[in-house]
Amino acid sequence: MAGLPEHARRQPRERPRPDRSGPWVNAKGVVIAKDPAELHGANNLTKQTALNEKGQVVNGRGDTPNMHDILTGSKPDGTAIRR
Repeated sequence: MAGLPEHARRQPRERPRPDRSGPWVNAKGVVIAKDPAELHGANNLTKQTALNEKGQVVNGRGDTPNMHDILTGSKPDGTAIRR
């Protein structure tokens, strides 16, 4: 790690993690899954429920333009948007 700036060598601080036990809801409040087992199994995740942060359907396979692999929630430099 020689040659890296100090902030790149520091160990990350432990931060409290948000509760990830569910339920998971989309931008319109529709429940996607009520718990982790449902989230990773038979859930309500469909093209119509997998919305972006504005509540819009995300164009994917067969749509023009295909926007499926575009990340949201980050600035152009890749850092997180803090709210």
